Amino acid sequence: MECCHYKFSFHEAWRLNQIDEEILYVWRHPQNLINMSEKLPNCLREVKFKQATASRNDGDLYNIYALTTTGMILLLQIDLLGNLISSTQKLPGKSNFTSLTVGGDHFIAIDNDGSCYSWGCNNYLQCGITDDHNKQIITFPRFIPEPACITNLLDVPITSAACGTSHSIFLSNIGDAYTIGSNQYHQCGVAEDNKTQLHPVLVESASEELENVDSVVCGAHYTCLLTSKGQLFTCGSNKSGSACQGPDVQIIKEFTQVDFEEKVKKVSVGQLWNTFVAT
Repeated sequence: MECCHYKFSFHEAWRLNQIDEEILYVWRHPQNLINMSEKLPNCLREVKFKQATASRNDGDLYNIYALTTTGMILLLQIDLLGNLISSTQKLPGKSNFTSLTVGGDHFIAIDNDGSCYSWGCNNYLQCGITDDHNKQIITFPRFIPEPACITNLLDVPITSAACGTSHSIFLSNIGDAYTIGSNQYHQCGVAEDNKTQLHPVLVESASEELENVDSVVCGAHYTCLLTSKGQLFTCGSNKSGSACQGPDVQIIKEFTQVDFEEKVKKVSVGQLWNTFVAT
């Protein structure tokens, strides 16, 4: 579960075997877990949660973006003591979202029809939202206050996404991956240069083995792809060996296969330098 401030973290209690109900909990140091589901207004009291992410706004409030099991995205604002200040539905009228992910300060939600919505920081076009469709000059807002549809991906049904600090990656229903945003550390997998990628770029590699991508995850400045054959590919910053390519290589300019003797089943990363691989 993602968290953007040390005072709050999110405990996925609804995923633990001993807890059957899908309840949203907040942990506030040094206190115990706070059951946020009990603090919801009566009209939302029966809502069950699937995912939740957090960020701090400009004031003394924290924003919890929560995905319900029925596909709604709720914005819950809480204060420093964990009190619920407000609860609103993002994109009223839409309740078909299947996943929600957060990066350094931007969010991406996937609808069940394969369309993508993003909001938050867009300094490097990590949200994929532009405001000028002139092909010669691309301009874009630096901040997206409300969820907006990523029109550049409407022709590609997307099943999942992952966010780094300033880049994003999207996985299509046929196993293709697309990256966009900052390529400063080649985290988008574009080897030719490290310029910001202004359009979704189809991931390519010199390796013929990179096909049928099954899952995508991002660290702060690196990206991991896992294929249906259990092969792991990484690119971007390899500081402290975070991209699993050995400590002597600092930057992986294109998606490169990690040498594992066994098939990789799942990859989970931290925002900075930790990659955990289960075989």
